Amino acid sequence: MLETYQKRKSDLFLVSNKIRDFAIKRNDKEAKTIIEHSMDKIQKNQFNLVTLGQLKRGKSTFINSILGKPICYTDILPTSSSIVEIKNSPNGDEAIIHFNDNTTKKIPMAELHAYTTAQFNPNNEKRVSKAEVYVQSEYLTGGMTLVDTPGEGSLDETHNAIAYDYLPKADAAIFLITSDLPISSAEYKFLQEIKKYIHKIFFLLNKSDTINNTDLYKVLQYNKEIIENRLGIKDAKIFPVSAKLALEAKLEKNSDKLKESKLPNFEEVLKEFILNEKGKVFLIAEGKRLKFIIDKLRNGLKLEKKMVNTEIEELLKKKKILEEEIKNQRIEKVRILKDVTRMVNGLRKEIEQRMVDSIESKITKNILKFKEDKFTEINQLKKHSDLKQMINNLNFDLVEATKEYTRKWFTDEQEDAKFKFNTEIVERYTSEANQLVYKFQKIVSQLFDVELKEIKEKFFEKEFIINNFEFSVDSKNPFIHFAEWLGRTFLGRVLGSQKKSIKSHIEEQCNEIIKALPEKLTKVIYAFSDAIHKSEVELKSLLSRDIEINIKTIERILNRTIENMKNKTFERAENEKEVDGLMGVVDYFEAELDVINEDVWNL
Repeated sequence: MLETYQKRKSDLFLVSNKIRDFAIKRNDKEAKTIIEHSMDKIQKNQFNLVTLGQLKRGKSTFINSILGKPICYTDILPTSSSIVEIKNSPNGDEAIIHFNDNTTKKIPMAELHAYTTAQFNPNNEKRVSKAEVYVQSEYLTGGMTLVDTPGEGSLDETHNAIAYDYLPKADAAIFLITSDLPISSAEYKFLQEIKKYIHKIFFLLNKSDTINNTDLYKVLQYNKEIIENRLGIKDAKIFPVSAKLALEAKLEKNSDKLKESKLPNFEEVLKEFILNEKGKVFLIAEGKRLKFIIDKLRNGLKLEKKMVNTEIEELLKKKKILEEEIKNQRIEKVRILKDVTRMVNGLRKEIEQRMVDSIESKITKNILKFKEDKFTEINQLKKHSDLKQMINNLNFDLVEATKEYTRKWFTDEQEDAKFKFNTEIVERYTSEANQLVYKFQKIVSQLFDVELKEIKEKFFEKEFIINNFEFSVDSKNPFIHFAEWLGRTFLGRVLGSQKKSIKSHIEEQCNEIIKALPEKLTKVIYAFSDAIHKSEVELKSLLSRDIEINIKTIERILNRTIENMKNKTFERAENEKEVDGLMGVVDYFEAELDVINEDVWNL
C-alpha cells in the first residue's frame, strides 16, 4: 500500500507541475499560487491535521494532552492568537517564529507564549505570521503536522481571520465542542465553511467529565443529529474526552486517570488514521484543489473559443452590450457599498446610545447591590478578626466585581452588535453581491451562447466579529491603610463603631467608581463604534474586490481576443485551433487527475 501511495503522490505532483506551467502561460496568478502551495505540500509530504473550534473549547489543552506535555500555552482567558504548527523532531524540542516580513527567529520553548498568545502579544504587536514547534511524538511521524489555531468567535476579528484563512491549507480537522453547550449557530456556520475545504473531520466533545453519563448521552445524541441531519455528514462519530484530565494523567503517569479521561479511545482511532487513511485523505484533498483549478481554466477557454469564432464586428457589438452590463454592475456595486455605509452608520448610532443608556441598569445597579451585600455581610460579623480579614479583601473584591460588571455589560452589547452586524448587514449584502456576480456570469453565458460551469466566487461568508477592548479600573486600595489602622486602633473600640466606619468607606469608594463610569466608558463606547466602522471598511473592500475580479476576468479575455483579431496576422482557424489545443491540454490534465483520483479512492 505504501508503494502505491508514493506512486500516486508522485503522479499528482507531476500533474500539478503541468497545470502550474499552463496557468503561468495563461497569466492566471490565482491558479499559480494555489497550485504552488499544493506542490510544496506534496513535495514535503506535509499533512496538516488542524484543531478547530470556537474559543475556549480546549484546543490547546487537547494538543498538549495528545503530545503528553504542555507545549501550547493555556489559560482561563482565550489565549492562542497565531497559528502554531507542531512537527516531529528526533533532536529535542525547539521553536521557530516566522514574522510577517519573512524573517525567522529561533527561541526557547519557554518563550513560545510570548509570541503566540493575545495576552503577551496583544494585537500581534510583534508581527508574527506563525510559529513552528518541533517535538518528538509518535503522532507526528510521516510528515504529520498538528496545527493549533485561534478560537473562532474571538472578540478580536484578526484571530477569526487567521483560523478561516488556514482552512485551504488543512487536510483533515479535529473539531472540538464542549459538553456544557450544544452546537451553537456560530459553530454550525463555521462547520459549513470547514466542509468546503476539508474531507475528513473528527469530532470531539471536550470536558465530558463535567456532566453525568445520562446528560453526556443526551448531549452526544443532540450534537450527532445536528452534524448528520443539518450538515450532511453521514455516520458522524463524536468522541467524548477530557483533555485536561488526560494531560494531568500523562504528566502524573496515572493510567486509571487517563482511562477516565476517555482520550485513549480517540487516540486509537487517530493512530489507525495516521497509519492507514492519512495518505488517502491528503491526496483526495490535493486532487480536489486541482479539479477546482481545471474547471476555472476550462471556463476561460470555452469563452475564448466562442469569442474567436465570432466576427470582430459582432464581437465589438457584444463588447458594447457587455460594457453596458459592466457599467450596471459597477453602479449596483456602488449602491451596495453606499447601503452598507448607511446601515452601519445607523447601527453605530443605535449601539452608542443603547450602551450609554445601559450603564446604569447593567453596571451602576450591580455596584449598588455589591455595596448592600457587603453591608449585610458586615452586619453579620461577630469578631474583630473576621472584620479585619474582610477589610483586607475589600479592595480586590470591589475592583474585580466592577471589572466583571463592566465586562458583562460590554459582552452583552458586543454580542448584540455582532448579531445585528452579521444578520442585517453582512448576510444581506454578501447575498446581494453574490446575486450580482451570478447575474453577470449568466449574462456572459447567454451573450456568447456558451455553457459555463458555475463556479461560485468565495465571498466573505464567515461570521463577522468586532474588536474587543480591555477595561481598567483604578486599583488603589483605600482599605489597606484602613486595615492597618484597624489593627492599631480599632481593637480598643466597639465593634459596631468599626462596622459603621467601614460601611462609610465602602459607600465612598462605590460612589467614586459610579461617578467615574460615564466618562470612562464613553471612551470605550466610541472606540467600539470605531471598530465597527473598521469592520465596515473591510467588508466593503471584500465585496468590491470579488465583484471586480469577476468583471476583470471577462474583460481580460475579451480585450485579448479583440486585440488578436485586429492583428493583420490573425487567422481565425489558427486561433481556434490553438484554443482547441489548449482545451485538449486541460482535458488531458483532467483525465490524468481522474485516473489518479480513482486509484486514490481505492487505496
